[in-house]
Amino acid sequence: MSVTRRAPADSPVSDGRPWRANPPGAARRWLRQRRRDHEGRAGNVYFLSLSVLVGIAVGAGTLPRLLSGVSRAADPATAVPLLAVGLLGYAFALTVAARFGPVTATPATLAWWLTGPVDRRALLLPSAALVLSVAAVAGALHGAFVVAVVGAADQAAAAAVVTAGIAAGLLSGALVMVVQTVTDASATVLERIAVLLGVAAAVLTVIRTPASVVSTWIGPWSWPQAAADGRGGSWLPWAVLAGLVVTAVAVWRLDRLPLRRLAAGSTLGAIAGAGLVTVDPGIASRAAEERRWAVRAPRGGELPRVAGPRAVVGHDLVVLRRSPEHLLAAGAALLVPTLLGILTGWGVTLAAGWLLSGLAAVTPSTVNARRDRDLPALRRLLNLPGPTLVGARSALPVTLAVVWCVGAGALLAARTPGADGWAWPLLGAAAGPGLAVGALRAARRGAVRHELPPIVTPMGILPTGPLHWAATGYDVAVLFTVPTLVALVTGAPTAMILPQAIVSAVGVVAFVLLAGRGDERR
Repeated sequence: MSVTRRAPADSPVSDGRPWRANPPGAARRWLRQRRRDHEGRAGNVYFLSLSVLVGIAVGAGTLPRLLSGVSRAADPATAVPLLAVGLLGYAFALTVAARFGPVTATPATLAWWLTGPVDRRALLLPSAALVLSVAAVAGALHGAFVVAVVGAADQAAAAAVVTAGIAAGLLSGALVMVVQTVTDASATVLERIAVLLGVAAAVLTVIRTPASVVSTWIGPWSWPQAAADGRGGSWLPWAVLAGLVVTAVAVWRLDRLPLRRLAAGSTLGAIAGAGLVTVDPGIASRAAEERRWAVRAPRGGELPRVAGPRAVVGHDLVVLRRSPEHLLAAGAALLVPTLLGILTGWGVTLAAGWLLSGLAAVTPSTVNARRDRDLPALRRLLNLPGPTLVGARSALPVTLAVVWCVGAGALLAARTPGADGWAWPLLGAAAGPGLAVGALRAARRGAVRHELPPIVTPMGILPTGPLHWAATGYDVAVLFTVPTLVALVTGAPTAMILPQAIVSAVGVVAFVLLAGRGDERR
């Protein structure tokens, strides 16, 4: 006895002829009805309204203080560095957009929804709204930075600068979305544009350029600066209108997004989401590194025919040769201390910028040191003592850190007013090993230790595991570069060269011995 189930009245069924496909209209109507039943519009409206109200409340309390810029005389020396900061920021934003899509979808959406007869624009609209919101916030931060550096006559002028930044960010985000809908090679296009912007920022930073050149650099990266100079009264409304029009075009073209780019961005998004859900950024970074090597074909860079520790160093050189983007990132980070030195002068901001940009430049060269720590079985196959292997893995990061610190010191001495010309490169050479030790320590940190006891505060429970993970490596970098940080705060590098050399040497030797012996016990 067979049981025949009756199909629902509102579901599409076949007309009994197997050679004829079901009409798509009924399927679309059924999918729309099911989607309306499960959307939960009331909850979405509630959370959106609550978020907007909280944002308005926070903005109403902090925006007047943010926009209360002090009127000061325009300094021509800050015009070109401020433009270089804008170019460098947009280059970084385009690089991130190229990595993530920028518009993407979850793997479940790609597998079940986008391949069916549904409205692709409606499915991708939340992701597009997130991209545009992030772009607008980044533009607002750019405008606020310009207000903090240049100042403003009153709150209306400061608000105009921030508005110009928001319009620039919105227009740039919409243009990136349009590029993604036009070609499958949108990541390559965005990365090449980012490289061009980075090269332009490097030229403006290294070469002394007159301030009159700033007015000729027409682009979203210069809109807040132009508004701060009083040149935004006529074109600012048109810029806002252009941003809104391009945004409408980008939303209209969402249904033309190729699935290939959506799939690539969804993978990275899933990796980042896994790190956020598990409260372990190390998992996300390791998964992203493995995926990067899995999707690309290595070119050139044969392993050298050497043995022992030299083979380990040769392996690191091959990996660096196959990752030219890491060298470009190190070159971009080289500009940050010089730009901060020109714009803010000697102080804590310059010291923090030097430390963070130096770690960002050296960290990509420590991937093999992290793999040695994560996979002890592969490390044992090398048949090297622990301190010997750690010392060999430290050769390339130390060399790269020394070169980076010397270059940063030379640029800082050449472009920062009142800098001692010969002392800063020497201090950089002495600080390089200490900075590399911090990067190596950060690379060798394992997973987040969730078993650590939490800190109970009046605001709630604060987990110490993620805080311990985030501080690991940076604490060592601060400890072994204290003389350089003091010199960057005070502007007196000569007396800190010898102490920095001693501290760096002690740091490298201690790290190699302690980390190597720790690996032997694992």
